[in-house]
Amino acid sequence: MVSPLGPDANARFQKLDKVVLLSQCPLFSGLSSWELRSISQLMRLTEYKKDEIVYHEGGETEGFYVIASGRFEAYAHSADKPKILAYLRR
Repeated sequence: MVSPLGPDANARFQKLDKVVLLSQCPLFSGLSSWELRSISQLMRLTEYKKDEIVYHEGGETEGFYVIASGRFEAYAHSADKPKILAYLRR
């Protein structure tokens, strides 16, 4: 799959070790090397642009998201303006 951000984004992903990324995430840190490798084979790395909406509340999700770098803003709309619920980081 080609990244929407161009071939340079795919080149950056080639340098990332998915097993290492998973092992650094507290949710997966207790898993064995075999389990981490198994999950990493199902994993797809994706890059999102600033202000790009990844998920709409109540919508269907396409997967389980793990933030490798950067920050996500979780918010809900109340009246006319968004209410920030949390900032999600790696």
